[in-house]
Amino acid sequence: MPRCSNSLLIALANFLKFLLGHFLILVPPSTLCTPASTSGVLYSNQFIYSPTSLRYAAGMLNNQFGVYVAYGYNNVTSTSIWTAGQSSTPAGAFFAAQGDRNLVVYTSSGVPIWSPMVNNGGVGAPFCLTMEASGNLVWTDSTSTLIWQSSSSG
Repeated sequence: MPRCSNSLLIALANFLKFLLGHFLILVPPSTLCTPASTSGVLYSNQFIYSPTSLRYAAGMLNNQFGVYVAYGYNNVTSTSIWTAGQSSTPAGAFFAAQGDRNLVVYTSSGVPIWSPMVNNGGVGAPFCLTMEASGNLVWTDSTSTLIWQSSSSG
């Protein structure tokens, strides 16, 4: 078997670094999963996206948790197809997918302003919030059993 010279191996390694550096495509998340011991949090302008088309995004826009129309990653519009029935939209509000199985929007000081009240103490963890391609946002347990959904579609 022929041996490769060190200079050829170095050239090949540099070529691979170039390819990865210029053509690596990162896919935005379509799920937010959390074990029973912690919470997944979305702050202002943080989203999970529908897979493949990135047509919909779920997250916090202008302190309002909802499902919004998007034109790709980091191009979320203010057009909503569903919003949480928050009691207010104060600056610094954030969304938490909690390990106790609940979904909650909090003020910056930790006061809850919206929740579908699906807490069960964490039985069935881990839980995953998924932005589906249809525009529906779903919250499921470790067996993929539906806990809550936005019932939204575009």
